[in-house]
Amino acid sequence: MEKKIEFHFSKCPKTCEEPKRQSPININSLSVDHRQECPLIWSPGYLQTPSAVYIQDKPQTLQVTVTQEEPLYVTSKLVYSNPYYFKYINFHLGYQDANGSEHQIDGQTYPIEMQVVHQQNTAKYLQSYLIISYFFELRNMYYWGFKKLLEVALLAVKQPYSKIPVKPFPLKELVYTPSFSYYTYNGSSTTSPYEENVLWAVSAMPLPICNNQLNVFKKLCKKEKSLRNNFRDIQENNFRAVTYVSNV
Repeated sequence: MEKKIEFHFSKCPKTCEEPKRQSPININSLSVDHRQECPLIWSPGYLQTPSAVYIQDKPQTLQVTVTQEEPLYVTSKLVYSNPYYFKYINFHLGYQDANGSEHQIDGQTYPIEMQVVHQQNTAKYLQSYLIISYFFELRNMYYWGFKKLLEVALLAVKQPYSKIPVKPFPLKELVYTPSFSYYTYNGSSTTSPYEENVLWAVSAMPLPICNNQLNVFKKLCKKEKSLRNNFRDIQENNFRAVTYVSNV
């Protein structure tokens, strides 16, 4: 019988077997290619209020899912206008203000990285997943997109694996959908089995979070240790091309 292997972010290996395009990476802003006019285009569904929103304490992550009839997808010239459909949102957190994010830009980390996961399975010439990643940095500004999630987040960590209902809200309140500049590269998932089938779009603009909100996330980490520092180590770039897409 196959031996069961338990996985924990804080103990995960720095690399997997024969890695080529692993994630996350440190993005060196001085050595990237440049491209313009490839904004991420969000479907009208992001403006609609879903019939249900849930937050769940899964192993090593907080995950947000929705139930919605209106299609939720994102596309871009970067993926030849092929739609990638929304699956879920994951959060990577640190127990200190100085870390938490998985990716780095010029060696800088952030206390939170929110990853919005989309998938397509029709175009074989494209990556299976498009993950749009946002950093949050401590500022004296309240991020309203977190309000309804944080109202029930503590309940979620008290009931692991249970889907806790959140008062429904349009995902555009949580996910920053106006045009923004981002770094993109081909990589992998940051959880086992680390499959190299992901196109990453990492926002170059950190979003604000106030101290009170950040303290709630820290409280979640205190109550649920598997959420604490649930980020993977930085992986080797292996001479991959990283492109800065400017939409300013």
